[in-house]
Amino acid sequence: MTAEKRYTREELYDLVWTKPVSLLAPKLGISDRGLTKICDRHEIPTPGRGYWAKLEANKRVRKTPLPQTDSPAPRYIYIRATEQPSDPAMGAKAQAEDIERELSPVEIPRTFHSLHPIVAEWVAAHKQDQARQLRESRNRRNDWFAPRLREDLTERDRYRFLVTSAFLKAMEKLGASAKSGELRGKPALVICGETVECTIIEKMLQKHVQSHDQGWTAWPEFFNSNLAPSGFLRFTINSWSFSGRDFIETESRRAEDLLPKFIAHVMATGPLLVEQRKAREEWQRQFEKEQAERAEKERLARLDARRWEAFREMARNWEDSTRLRGFIGALQQAPKQHTLSAGEQDLETWIRWAEEKLMQMDPLAQGLESVLSKLEVCDSSDRY
Repeated sequence: MTAEKRYTREELYDLVWTKPVSLLAPKLGISDRGLTKICDRHEIPTPGRGYWAKLEANKRVRKTPLPQTDSPAPRYIYIRATEQPSDPAMGAKAQAEDIERELSPVEIPRTFHSLHPIVAEWVAAHKQDQARQLRESRNRRNDWFAPRLREDLTERDRYRFLVTSAFLKAMEKLGASAKSGELRGKPALVICGETVECTIIEKMLQKHVQSHDQGWTAWPEFFNSNLAPSGFLRFTINSWSFSGRDFIETESRRAEDLLPKFIAHVMATGPLLVEQRKAREEWQRQFEKEQAERAEKERLARLDARRWEAFREMARNWEDSTRLRGFIGALQQAPKQHTLSAGEQDLETWIRWAEEKLMQMDPLAQGLESVLSKLEVCDSSDRY
């Protein structure tokens, strides 16, 4: 089966500016490319790259106004949903491809003159670490126990820092915010309000490590000593949507070539994480709603059982009181052949006593309202 929805040109324009096309299209039951083509056909502008990330970061964005069209426009635009709507992850992949096509080349700097602040902190931390270790070494009396001093930044360290700096700057130009970055090569960014974690680190190989390879980095403790550096960087998106997706340098594809694709995929991860978070929140709301409905159903069942038991108890009391009232009548009609002795109570006294007991037992003695009130008392006894 297929479902068809219709929109005016103005309505569709408003719709595509409410959320990314890659996330809107699956809800309409079509691919994001299909929705983009429909918008292009009817001259409906869509948000450009980085629009949603900048909007989420409270940065100034420009909404392209809906232009007037000279071509005869239909009254309605019909969108026919396919039987199997697009997968949001596939939509994010397509969005990444769109972002990549529009990205400018990313230039890797050659010096540390204008590093991104996070990477500049790494360089400063390295210098401080070296100075601290040098002071500790000088304060030791026996050099034999002196710890190994932190090496200077190697060529591979410097290259990783420069590439990471270029990556972070390019991401911020697209509207992302650099949140933090571990020295070992794990920057985190905020895109559309979601944290996207990445890894930019040396690709290690399982081969015999020569003695001259031991000093390839100033932080050997970050790496497995049984592995050797490959001379290439590995770029990974660690967040849920693209978890485990690697982009690895080769002789023919260096960081300059890989960064646009990597940046595009990282940017596309943000909106997808938003959608996944909303899906989880909706699932949680639905789960809590079902739990509440189940608890309410159980409460009403307990209440109904108590009401029914109270009703049956009143019926038994009414039946007993009716029988006992007949017995009192029989007593009153019985012949009086007994002469009261001193201290004995007469029959009327006993009958008054019995009738008082019957008034307490008979549920109808106080009227119908008394019966209903006793049933309503059951409601107040069911409290959590």
